[in-house]
Amino acid sequence: IAMGALNMTIGFVMPIIFAFLLSMLSSKKFKRTIQTCSYIPNFLSAVVVCSLVSQFLDRNGALTQLLTLLGAEKQNWLTNGDIPVFWLINTFMNIWTGLGWGSIVYVASIASVSNDLHEAAAIDGATRFQRMTKITLPCIMPMIIMMFTIQVGISFVAGFDKVLLLYKPATYT
Repeated sequence: IAMGALNMTIGFVMPIIFAFLLSMLSSKKFKRTIQTCSYIPNFLSAVVVCSLVSQFLDRNGALTQLLTLLGAEKQNWLTNGDIPVFWLINTFMNIWTGLGWGSIVYVASIASVSNDLHEAAAIDGATRFQRMTKITLPCIMPMIIMMFTIQVGISFVAGFDKVLLLYKPATYT
C-alpha cells in the first residue's frame, strides 16, 4: 500500500511537471529530442529495467559510486535493511520508465490552451510562472482530474512485476 501511495503521489505529479517544463522550451527540435529520449524507457522490458537498476545500485555500481562521492555509505542499496529505501528505489524506477509516456497527454493539453489568454496575460505583465499557474494549470485541470482518477484505479494493480524482479535472493548478495 505504501509503495502504491508513493507511486500515486510522486509518480503522478512528475509527468505534469515534466510537461510544463517541456512546454516552456522554445526550440522545437530540442523539445522533440527531449520528448523522444524520455519515451525510450517505457519501451524497455521490466526485466531489463530491473537488471539495470540492480547493476547501478550494486555495491560497485555507477550510482553507488556517485552516492559514495557525495558522502553516502558504500553499500548495495537494494539490500539495505531500511524498507523505505527500497520503496523510493521502486518509485524512482517507475518515474524513470513512465515519465515520458505519462507526459504525452499533458503536453497535448497544454498545447491546446489558447495563446490569446497567454498573450493577454503577458501584456498585463504576468510572468511565465504566473501564466503557468493562473492560466495553463486551470485550463488543464479537468485532464489532470481525469488522469488522477485513472491512476487511482491502476496504482495498486500495475507495477509489482518490478518489485518481484528486484526483491529476490539474487539481489541480496
